[in-house]
Amino acid sequence: MKQYNGMEGFSYYYIDIEGTPDNYYFVLKTPDGQIVNVLENSEQIAQNINNEVYNLVYKNHLALYIRASSYDDDKNALISLFYRVIYPILLEQSLSSIYEQKGIKIKYPNINFYLITLYKFYKTLSNPKTTLDLQEFAILVNPLIEKLSWAISNNDLIYLFDALIAAYYKVLDYRKKARIGMNPFTNNIFISQQFIFFI
Repeated sequence: MKQYNGMEGFSYYYIDIEGTPDNYYFVLKTPDGQIVNVLENSEQIAQNINNEVYNLVYKNHLALYIRASSYDDDKNALISLFYRVIYPILLEQSLSSIYEQKGIKIKYPNINFYLITLYKFYKTLSNPKTTLDLQEFAILVNPLIEKLSWAISNNDLIYLFDALIAAYYKVLDYRKKARIGMNPFTNNIFISQQFIFFI
């Protein structure tokens, strides 16, 4: 890890990503947003974790495919969506583990910073061509972020797949309403000045 001045004096840091889909790196930031560390071999680490997430999803492909059959949309497209959305969450968990093994505490100043980091992971690594905005992405990950982990059981993975698809249909409804000028906001999440608040 490349360290810079400023690592001292803070009790915690949060993870962010800088760059483009073709040239990116993970960084540590202080609570006030100062970059104090760049993670070496960021792209290799991201690819290794991506492979692990792929294996997690596709070792359960048959069960997910059968479950996806209960929905009207293309089954493989729904499974691909699931894979792309859970990758940023598991990537962040893995990066946190890497840092904390080195004695660096990872903590986000609030839930908004965490969600923005996941969204940047999604846009940079999972789906650079996505048209999802931050609000829509928050709706997608909301049912997953406190339940998804590397230790998840096969049954719980299927449960989260259902939860994601339900959130996906909420996003479709959100986009439909927003397109025609209606108030698209859900009951439990709203966005204000680029930050997301849970109520």
